[in-house]
Amino acid sequence: MAEVEAVGALNWDRILFADRFADRGKEVGLDGIRESVGGSAANTASWLAPTREVNLNGYLGTDAEADWVLRHLRESGIRLDGVERVEGRSGQAFVISEGGERTIYVRDGVNDARPPRDDVDLIHMSSFFRPGSLEAQAKIVKEAAAHVSFAPGFLCGTARRGLRRALIYTDVLVVTEEESEALGELSGLPEILAVTLGERGCMLRRGDEEVAVPAEDVRPVDVTGAGDAFAAGLIDAYLDDADLEEMGLRGNRVAAECLRQVGGFRKG
Repeated sequence: MAEVEAVGALNWDRILFADRFADRGKEVGLDGIRESVGGSAANTASWLAPTREVNLNGYLGTDAEADWVLRHLRESGIRLDGVERVEGRSGQAFVISEGGERTIYVRDGVNDARPPRDDVDLIHMSSFFRPGSLEAQAKIVKEAAAHVSFAPGFLCGTARRGLRRALIYTDVLVVTEEESEALGELSGLPEILAVTLGERGCMLRRGDEEVAVPAEDVRPVDVTGAGDAFAAGLIDAYLDDADLEEMGLRGNRVAAECLRQVGGFRKG
């Protein structure tokens, strides 16, 4: 049985490195270009794969990039029972990485939510850009017999009302500090709120209990996917019934590993 099913975007990422961001209408030279498997759910699954049985759930297109993504996914140890290829272009992300900051341009392509398997312990979901996907995700979490973790990303600011319908049934919510502020007061939901704070670490809350866990000391090579990696460490600890501090420590530890490499998908 797969312990975790990750439902979300499967992307081909092209990461462009520059020493500074370009002003609007201006040009900046690039220091390098790297390609990587991407998408928040795929990234989180890759960091969980060494310790958990993980199944990936999503769509890939019929393009050459999908062939490349599939090859790397098969080498990662992730199960691909829930990955389906459909006519169209796969999701793509162009990441501009500048020191400790990054900007992402996303084309969702065929990415969309699919019903997960019913024999998993936890379903982890991330956001889609495709209109209507949030309604499908809300239906998934409402009907899920498994625990649910959710990293909604930009939806915290653009689809707050619809997102709250999904959070009623969410056990673990993973957001950035900015996303948490956009959501506002959650009235005690979900069971566990995890807020990443960048170089300051993270804050976790469950009921009246709240802990702050400092980040590990690391000089980032690339910040792409660090939040996805954090979610993997947190989920791993949650499935072990760990306390909040251990969840934060494990999340920060995996995030630090991600910061030492290029791209959000685990290498090796």
